[in-house]
This record gives sequence, C-alpha cells and structure tokens, in this order.
Amino acid sequence: MSFVFAEKFAGAKVLLKKVWDGPYYYSTILVRGDSKIHNLAQLKGKRIAFVDQKSASGFLYPQVLFKKQKIDPLKYFSEITYSGNHEKSVALLADGKVDAVAVFSNDAKGKDTAWIASSKIRNRMHARFG
Repeated sequence: MSFVFAEKFAGAKVLLKKVWDGPYYYSTILVRGDSKIHNLAQLKGKRIAFVDQKSASGFLYPQVLFKKQKIDPLKYFSEITYSGNHEKSVALLADGKVDAVAVFSNDAKGKDTAWIASSKIRNRMHARFG
C-alpha cells in the first residue's frame, strides 16, 4: 500500500520486489512469549500496535479480520499505537509497551516474520490474506 502512495504522489518506480512462494500476502498478530493471550477474544481491552494506516500487513489486513469478527478496533482495544515499521512494532511488544502487534509474515505458518529476531515473542494468531 505504501508503494501505491509513493507511485501516485512521487512517481516512484519498482526496481526490485519480493518474490513470494504463492499467491498470498501474509499478516500475523503476535503476543509476547509470556502472555496469557491465546486468541482474538482475549485481546479485548488490551493495547495493540499497528505499523501505520497505509501498511497492508501491518494494518489493513488485520482490519479485514476484525470486520469479519464484528470488532471495532477503536472500541475493542484500550490503546492503539502506530509504530512506523514492523521492527518497531516488535520492539514495542518485546518491551511490554503493547500487548499485541500486527506485522508481516513471509509464510503461511507465521514462522518467518518480523518477530523471529526476538525470543520474547510468539505467534499465536496467524491469519492469511490473499
């Protein structure tokens, strides 16, 4: 989504791109390894971080999930933070500043994602969008 805006407003052109294994783009919601949160229902009243409102995997795709579950994020979460990028979202989670984050995943199981750099994080609520 960020590229769409860059192309439209700044005339950006693609030089290199990520090649995916399949026709899907993945998003995942992560919690800390020591969290008692195991499902979306347990996120009610918790703090969540999104990348930014133009991030497909870090914001837009999770919104689809919330809409399907009839969740209004503004009412469901006690606090919503926009970190600016996936790594900063994971850092906020690892530091305990939020209870969950929405970030990218490179695979259907959520094993290759922004969280792999932190042993404090676990993937509990992986969602595939395509």
